[in-house]
Amino acid sequence: DAASRLRDRADSVESSDATDQAVGDILAHEAAFLTAMDRIVKLMEREAAYEVTRLRACALAIAGVVLLLMLGLGWFVVRPATRTIRRQVDDLESRISQRTRELASALASLRHEIDEREAVESKNKSLAAQLAHADRVASMGHLTIGLAHEINQPLGAIANYAETCDVILSQPPEPCGHVRLQESVNHIKQAALRAGQIVRGIRDFVRPNRGAVAEADINILVREIVALCQHEFVRAKVEPTLDLSAINGIVAVDPIQIQQVLVNLVQNSLQALQATRAVDRSLTIRTLRFLDMVRVDLLDSGPGFADDDSHTIFKPFHTSQEDGLGIGLAICRSIVENHDGTIWAESKPGNGAQVSFTLPLTRPHDSAQPLESNCVCS
Repeated sequence: DAASRLRDRADSVESSDATDQAVGDILAHEAAFLTAMDRIVKLMEREAAYEVTRLRACALAIAGVVLLLMLGLGWFVVRPATRTIRRQVDDLESRISQRTRELASALASLRHEIDEREAVESKNKSLAAQLAHADRVASMGHLTIGLAHEINQPLGAIANYAETCDVILSQPPEPCGHVRLQESVNHIKQAALRAGQIVRGIRDFVRPNRGAVAEADINILVREIVALCQHEFVRAKVEPTLDLSAINGIVAVDPIQIQQVLVNLVQNSLQALQATRAVDRSLTIRTLRFLDMVRVDLLDSGPGFADDDSHTIFKPFHTSQEDGLGIGLAICRSIVENHDGTIWAESKPGNGAQVSFTLPLTRPHDSAQPLESNCVCS
């Protein structure tokens, strides 16, 4: 109360006696106040210590409960879950191991199958080569009479010119005898070379092994086949027409196999023409270029194909002839496709049939273009 009075009168102009009285009252009650406050502080300290002890006990109890909960969680939850996970991991490892063994077995089986397939493909290629060779030999059998006639011509010429040389040598020397003898000898040489070319062509055509791929002019191959089949044309009473408009038709092929295709197609056309009158028989062999391909067409005036025949004539063992095997056109398709070409047939009612095949052109460097560092062949 004295302190309140001092606070209230601090700003007033009262006498100092009242102030002194208030200060005296404070001093008079100070000892009792401090004693009471000391007891109050001790009571509060004891109460705080009790609360601290109680809170520590609660904390220890909570920690124990948490520990028990964690132990229970580990025993009843974590441990079974760990066992389940371990069991699943073991099962997964077992499955992975089993799957790995299955994949290894499948891989080994696949490798074995690949080896077997490669062996079968190699055997098929060998059989295809043998079949193609047999087809060439069979084709050569049809051409035997004509080839004998072709060979007899240079041989007869050789005999005639040799007899001429004998006559010239048996006569007295003449001023122009040497010139005549030289001409006869030149004719003998040319005839011998011609016979050698024929024999070499026969040997190359019937050789069993596949020849090396080389650049060849498709027009030259056509002309050689026409010369080879000349007796067949005469016997069939057909005068072939050549329309070789494929300028610089250079193809990278096995010439013997492409000639085999041409021979088979020519023979099929000649056989088809036997069903028509001799005056109506015609066979045109045409070559032309388009884009990066060269195309060869054989057009005859025969009866053509049946409705669906043009789609099946290239299948093996399909034939419309009584004595045919049906492998010629199948071999032709195999050879053309092996050279990255295509072959097809078209029937023209009333105008015969057309069989065509294409081959990719090579792009040789132009001989007129100098080879320089900035020159690129396309």
